[in-house]
Amino acid sequence: MDRPVIAIMYDFDKTLCTKDMQDYGFIPSLELQPSEFWDKANTFGSKAEMDGVLAYLYTMIGECRRRGIALTRESLIENGRGIVLYDGVREWFDRINLYGAAQGVQIEHYVISSGLKEIIEGSGIADKFTKIFACEFLYDEDGAALWPKTAVNYTNKTQFVYRINKGILDISNDEGIRRLRHRRVSGQQPREGRGAPAGRPRRLHLPRRLQRERSAQQNRPQHHQKDGDKRRAQSGERQTAKGDPKQKQRLMIRVNGVYHYNKKARASAFIVQKPFFNSY
Repeated sequence: MDRPVIAIMYDFDKTLCTKDMQDYGFIPSLELQPSEFWDKANTFGSKAEMDGVLAYLYTMIGECRRRGIALTRESLIENGRGIVLYDGVREWFDRINLYGAAQGVQIEHYVISSGLKEIIEGSGIADKFTKIFACEFLYDEDGAALWPKTAVNYTNKTQFVYRINKGILDISNDEGIRRLRHRRVSGQQPREGRGAPAGRPRRLHLPRRLQRERSAQQNRPQHHQKDGDKRRAQSGERQTAKGDPKQKQRLMIRVNGVYHYNKKARASAFIVQKPFFNSY
């Protein structure tokens, strides 16, 4: 029997690592301060009326060319080795995987970041993720960065949440997304080989304890919800101080992220928006 899947999605900069990932190795290699580089990129993007993420990727290529520095996949991966992660991040993935297994669910980890996939691959934790959705360069025959292959900005991140939700992780597979949407409109039944990969669970449920909690939350009068959330957060802080491990794990879902659940989805989703890995 397939276990329910909970997908945990992380931003990377200032969530898993302590600052923007380019600030550790890449920008110092240009003999620039981070503020100088980002000012160049933002000014260029503003004048050109250009997407901010594409502007910084273009600035990376341009600054390297002006200085005669080879911008290659290998150099970016090497820059990633200098990333400083928050305390507890390296141990977090195995710990939460074990906790999920004990609760009868499968945990999957994903990155959705406007940073560089190549730098993340050098961070030492890339193998912990089912998939990394981040900006990436296309390289020429000599291995030099030629053009942005993937650009992840602050609004198109939602498409990757949708892909994870449906189990279509190949970003070039627009046909699978189109077919899923067509089935939703036309009422067609899914067939093997179309849309999400065969063998992946389609209808998933939270553990009963979390279902009861979610149901109770939905049934509360709306004007009481904010007060209830404050009381839960305060209660969670007190329980954390007592050292109850179960309460601490539940606190992470309630306080430190946004929990999304769709009973028809392939995976429930918990989006990590700020660091909390050593807070329990």
